[in-house]
Amino acid sequence: MSESLWTARDFLKAACEFERMTPERHLWTDTGLASNPPRHVRLQRLRALEKAFDVQPGFETLWSGDFIGQRPFERYASFRQRVMSDCETQFPHVLRSVHRPMDIHTVQWIYERLFQFLAEHAYPMLGVNGGVLEASGFSLYSLLRVDRALDAIPEAIRPIEELVGLVIDPDGRSFTEKELAGHGWPEVDLFQLDCDWV
Repeated sequence: MSESLWTARDFLKAACEFERMTPERHLWTDTGLASNPPRHVRLQRLRALEKAFDVQPGFETLWSGDFIGQRPFERYASFRQRVMSDCETQFPHVLRSVHRPMDIHTVQWIYERLFQFLAEHAYPMLGVNGGVLEASGFSLYSLLRVDRALDAIPEAIRPIEELVGLVIDPDGRSFTEKELAGHGWPEVDLFQLDCDWV
């Protein structure tokens, strides 16, 4: 078991990767993925992460933001402070159009918009070369040209990932895989499983 740390940002990325691999949500069950061990292990990991980060009733609610209302509004103080700070320093015109204080619905609306951008646009674009295992010559050139075009995107989207992470886990926690084992994290070498499955 690896000693790498899992944060809300890692949870976000893993969930989005899983959804791109398995877009048919009716398959997001143990029985639905029993015939595909790599995807089944990913599902088990997401179940462990949803418990560790208290995303209830389940990681599927990351897309809708429905988990947000399951927690006290006060839990989102760090998120609200970050949004206000961003508005004061980068987007002051936003504050001129604010007519009421931020409430739980506003938190959820902002979260949904930012999550949707990451899940539907940024992460798929960053993964565009993901399925290529080997290339040479002019084929390699095209991959490198695309990679060069994408170089600035991870840093550009980091503030959005941080905001989404603050909603998923307002406490900014991180967990080792050993700690996640207490939540059902499977003790499987996923990289090796992926290699065996290909």
